[in-house]
Amino acid sequence: MHLPGWAHAAIWLVFGALVLLPPVWLAVDALGAGSAQGVELLTGDQWRLFGRSLSMAAGAASLALVLGVPYALLCERTDLPGRSLWMLAGLLPLLIPAFVHALTWARVLAPNRPVATWLQAQLGGWAPSIHSPAGAALVLALAHLPFVILLAQAGLRSVDRTLEEAAALRLAPRMVWWRVTLPLILPYLLAGGLFVLVFALADFAVADTLRLRVYPVEVFIELSALFDEAAALRLSLPLLAVMLLLVGLIGWLLRGRAFVSLGGGRAGHELLALGRRRWAALAFCALVIGAAVLLPLGVLLLDAGAPTNYWQALQVSAETILTGIALAVAAALSTTALALGVALSLRALGGGPARVGLDLLSQLPFALAPILLGIGLIKVWNHPATLWLYGSAGMLIVGYLARLAPFAVRILDAALAQVAESQLEAARLAMGGWRLLWWVVLPLLRRGLAATLLLCFVLALGELGLALLITPPGLIPIPIEIYNYLHYGAEERVAALCLILIAAQLGPIALLYPLWQRSAAPTLAQRAER
Repeated sequence: MHLPGWAHAAIWLVFGALVLLPPVWLAVDALGAGSAQGVELLTGDQWRLFGRSLSMAAGAASLALVLGVPYALLCERTDLPGRSLWMLAGLLPLLIPAFVHALTWARVLAPNRPVATWLQAQLGGWAPSIHSPAGAALVLALAHLPFVILLAQAGLRSVDRTLEEAAALRLAPRMVWWRVTLPLILPYLLAGGLFVLVFALADFAVADTLRLRVYPVEVFIELSALFDEAAALRLSLPLLAVMLLLVGLIGWLLRGRAFVSLGGGRAGHELLALGRRRWAALAFCALVIGAAVLLPLGVLLLDAGAPTNYWQALQVSAETILTGIALAVAAALSTTALALGVALSLRALGGGPARVGLDLLSQLPFALAPILLGIGLIKVWNHPATLWLYGSAGMLIVGYLARLAPFAVRILDAALAQVAESQLEAARLAMGGWRLLWWVVLPLLRRGLAATLLLCFVLALGELGLALLITPPGLIPIPIEIYNYLHYGAEERVAALCLILIAAQLGPIALLYPLWQRSAAPTLAQRAER
C-alpha cells in the first residue's frame, strides 16, 4: 500500500520516540558504564549466575519444543478427536501470567502437600524442588508453550501439500515427515524455541516468585535495593548482547514467514489416521493441558476458598482491577494502531535494504528484558520536562507499548503479507487514501487486528517485571497488587485476585472472537460500489 513521505516520517518518528529511544539510550549508557569499569565487567560469581540463567532458559526452550511440536502436529495433521478445541486449549496458558504459573506449581510441590509426599514416596525419600533452575524451566516452558504451538502450526500450514504428495509416491509416511516436512518447518520450530529462550532468559517474575537467584533478579537488586544504577547498567551488558543475538536469529529465521497462521482453515493436507494410537494422543494432549491450564486453575480455585473471598477481593481491589483493565485496553489499542502504521510503512517499502533494516529495528525492544526496558524508560522520561507523563498512568501505557510493539508489528506484517497486491491495485481504481485503508485494508486484516489486540491486552494485563519499575505513586496494577499480597502471605486473597485477573481477560476475547470468526470480507467490487 502506497504511503506519502510525510506518513512514513511521522510513523517512524512516533515509533522511534516511544519504542526505540529507551533501548538505544540504555545501550549507550550501558556501554559507557562498561567502558568506565574496564575489562572487569562482572565478578566470577556474576558470570556463573549468568551461565545458570542461560542453562535454565535453554531447558525451558527445550521442554517447550518437546511438548509443543507434537501437540501442534497432532492438532494440525491428524484425525485427533476435537482437534480444533485442543488447538484452542493450547493457547490458554497465555491467559495465565507466568508468575501465576510459578505460584501454583510452588503450592503443588510444597513440602507435606499430597503431590510432594507421593513423589517422595515413589523416589525413595527424594522429591524434586520447584525452587530450582529445573523447576523454573518447567514453569517457563508451560507458561510460554503457546508460542511454540503457534509457530509450529504456522509452519505446518505453510508447507505446499504437493511437495508432500510427490514425496509420498516414493517414501513411507514417516520418511515424508523426516525428509520433507520437518526441514521445511524447521525455521518455524527453531524460532519458537528461541522465543521461549528469550522470554525465559529475560524473566524476573517467575524467578522472584520461586525465590530463585537468576541474572535479571541480580540486575533488579542492584537497581532497586542497592540504588547502584552504574552497576545495574554494567550487569545488563552481557544480557543485552545475548538477547540482541537471539532476537536477530529470530528475525533471520522468520524473514518472509508468518509469525502466526491467520487463515480460516487448514491448507488441505491429508489427515493422518491415528487408529489405536488415538488414545495415547488424547492422553498426551490432556497431560499438556492439565499441567499448563487445569492444574493452575484448580490450585487457585482450592486456595481461593469460599465465594465470599472473591467478593471481598473485589471490594478491596475494585479500583485496582478496573484501572488495570483500562490500562491494558489503552495499551492494546495504542500498540495495535502504531504497529499497523509501522507494518503499512514496511509493506510500502517493498523488499529492499531499507525494509530489512527497519524490520530488524522494529524488533529491537524485544531484546530487552522487562527490567532493562524499565531502566531505559526511566532514563528517557524521568526528567523535569516530561514529569507530566512519568508521574501519570500514561507512563504505564508507554511502557506496555514499548514492550509489546515488536510482537504487534510482527503479527500485522504477516497479516499484510497475506493480502495480494493485485487486490489493492484493483481497489485503488475506485478509491484511494484513507477510504482504501478503511474500506479495504482494515477488513482484510481483521484476523490480524483481532490477534494483535488480544495478545497485547493479555500480555499487558499480566506484566509484572516492567510495572514494578515504572508504576507511578498512587497507582497499583493488578499484578503488583497480587505481588504485594503474595509477600504478606495472604493466600486466599492472592488466589482470588489471580482468578479475577484471568477472568478479566475473557471479556475482550468474547468481544473480538466474532471478528475472528466472521465469514469472508465482502468482495472488492462490493466495497468499490460503496
